[in-house]
Amino acid sequence: MDSIEKYKFIAKAAKALGDYHRMQIFCEIVDRGSLPLLGIPQLIKLAQPSVQFHVKQLLNAGIVYAEKQGREVHLKINHETADQFFSHLDQIKDSLHHPPAK
Repeated sequence: MDSIEKYKFIAKAAKALGDYHRMQIFCEIVDRGSLPLLGIPQLIKLAQPSVQFHVKQLLNAGIVYAEKQGREVHLKINHETADQFFSHLDQIKDSLHHPPAK
């Protein structure tokens, strides 16, 4: 992945996680392993249209995916994409503490 693609990827994932409700959904999925789509409105106290909007943002960023289990759809973490995002953030953090020599 070249630098521009990397920065676009970071920005898209950060934007998806940059909302309180989306971060809450993401963390609930992390804690539970998966989250039934129909259970989200009660869990985070949002109307279904708002939940659909937030879930779509997470799906579009690629950090979660939907998997049908019987009659229900569950959201799960896309570990490869989430790991890549957090790895990039770690690299940025490390650069803050160890800037390149001039």
